[in-house]
Amino acid sequence: MTNLTPTQKLLLRESIVRLVPRKDKLGGAFRQALVKQDMATLTMFEDTDFDAHGHSIFKMLTLVVGMLDDEAELCLTLVELGERH
Repeated sequence: MTNLTPTQKLLLRESIVRLVPRKDKLGGAFRQALVKQDMATLTMFEDTDFDAHGHSIFKMLTLVVGMLDDEAELCLTLVELGERH
């Protein structure tokens, strides 16, 4: 994993804080991104509660940003998240 600079870490932390007021809209934004990319991808998510999915995305992003100073733990967590996904 590439080391992030202190500036990059700060930008990520500031970005997550700016997402807080909009976190309830992440599920809809995810759905719109799927449609924009390829309408057929929606079939993979036909039983998905996009509001709940948005909350999960925000929770995961918050977890990752909170671990930026511990790259070893962050890498392990990302691997575990990837395996569960």
